[in-house]
This record gives sequence, structure tokens and C-alpha cells, in this order.
Amino acid sequence: MYSFRLPTIGGQATAPYTFLSLFNPVGSGVSVYLHQLQLAPYAAGTSTVATTTLLNRITAASDGTLQADSTVNKLRTADPDPLVEIRTANPTVTLGAGIIHFAPPVQPTTVSSYSPSVQEVNFMSDQWGNFILAAGEGIAFHQISAGDADQRWPFTIVWSEGQ
Repeated sequence: MYSFRLPTIGGQATAPYTFLSLFNPVGSGVSVYLHQLQLAPYAAGTSTVATTTLLNRITAASDGTLQADSTVNKLRTADPDPLVEIRTANPTVTLGAGIIHFAPPVQPTTVSSYSPSVQEVNFMSDQWGNFILAAGEGIAFHQISAGDADQRWPFTIVWSEGQ
């Protein structure tokens, strides 16, 4: 089992913008089982922009910043390095179906240092069941409208790989 935490990054005035993608490469020979996604957005200052972050399936990912295996936490250190590709900093992705959206870090009025509660999706619950990414499939956290530099977006993903 693995986890990746994207440290808090500032909001992006660019639209669209992809914060993070996790992709199971074609030919990997494994399935990726998503266990948990967590997003805890907040505003570090006054912001009047309410930008929702979306989670979509993807069928391709390239560019952006490919994260080194050393940035992935192994829940059992003896496990092999992960086979997934994690990309940050606006990777180019081919979006598929939408999965879920996350509430914005600010309300659409002038609010300083507003933070909703941690928003979490537990795919291992009875509500969701298994969420599996076959080879050539992935997910991406992205925004479709411009954000605000005072917004902060910390992300965490937990998954396992197997047959």
C-alpha cells in the first residue's frame, strides 16, 4: 500500500489547471486499487473566488512534473517502488468521466482564513466499493475555472497495486 501527499500549494489563476494526476501506465501488469482521497482546502488570506476542485478519470497523462518514487510513502517499506506515475504542476491529461467534486476553500463572499472540514473519500467503504484503475487509466484533481493565489490545496491519495 502506498500514499502520496502533495504539500499545500497555492491556488492557480490559470484555468483549466490540473493539480495532480495518478496514472497506471499501459503495460504495467497491475491494477491500482484506490483506498482513500483527502483534500483539505483553505484560504490563507482574503479571497472572493469560489473554485471547485473536480476529480475525474483520465485516459492519458504527460508533462507537468513527474514525481520520483522517493516522494511516495510505502506503508510497508519492504514493498517495491510503485508502478503508477504521479504528476503535478499542471500535467496534460485526457479527461474521462467525472467522479466527484470538492467544495471550494472559500465562500463566494469576502472571507479571510476560511476552511471547511477535511473532505475525504474512502473507496473501501460499503458506499463506494472497490475503485480500480486498470492499465491505461488514472485520476486527476483539477479546476475548470480560475482560482485565487490565497487559496491552498493539500491533497493525499492512498492506493495499493496488485493483480
